[in-house]
Amino acid sequence: MRYKVIWFFLTGVMLLLSFGKGVAQEVTDIRYTVDEVLPKVYCINGLAINFTKENKSRIISAREINLGSSDNIGIKALKLEKHRLNATTPGKNANDKIGFTVKDLGKHKIDLWVEDFGGNWARKSTYILVSDLSITEVESTNEIYANNYPNPFSDRTQISFEMLEPGSASVSILDNKGMLIKEIKSVYPQGKQTIEISKSDLPEIGVYYYQITTGEGSIIKNMIMVNY
Repeated sequence: MRYKVIWFFLTGVMLLLSFGKGVAQEVTDIRYTVDEVLPKVYCINGLAINFTKENKSRIISAREINLGSSDNIGIKALKLEKHRLNATTPGKNANDKIGFTVKDLGKHKIDLWVEDFGGNWARKSTYILVSDLSITEVESTNEIYANNYPNPFSDRTQISFEMLEPGSASVSILDNKGMLIKEIKSVYPQGKQTIEISKSDLPEIGVYYYQITTGEGSIIKNMIMVNY
């Protein structure tokens, strides 16, 4: 009888130890309790927002400019705010969305903040390009075809337009305030024409317009240079 009691006692101790070992193993699996590595942040570099006469506001979410942040313990939150120097955590007004109106035309530097489940914050700065497509109104005609590809572009783009008959034409490049940046005048044959615009032709990343003027009339369209 005494040996049976000792056997049951030892068996119970072994089960208790094995149970305790299992719990300890589960605790070590909760990696975020000891993780100190900041999450990696990826975001779109230069997001263009174009307003029209019908739409004078736009709300951008953090997910729209986030390309897929990563961390070995997972991402808990994404926040946006206007850029602040030397910030280590998002400000009290940071949110997962940020709004722009027609009053915000131009380029805005934005911080995308990422928080992991360990409470670590990391950020990356990008910029929002706000443009009003009706800022410059010119007389246009349906007889002129014009387009540029690619759009947006980072290195170069090709502007194509159609000449219904031989003659002179001008291609004007304007900034988002309507100021002339570059002008190309020439005599062209009938048919499709192509002009290449490179990054070196433009002063900075942003939204631009190109105006095509021929004997048939004038048309204006926008193009966007970004930094991929």
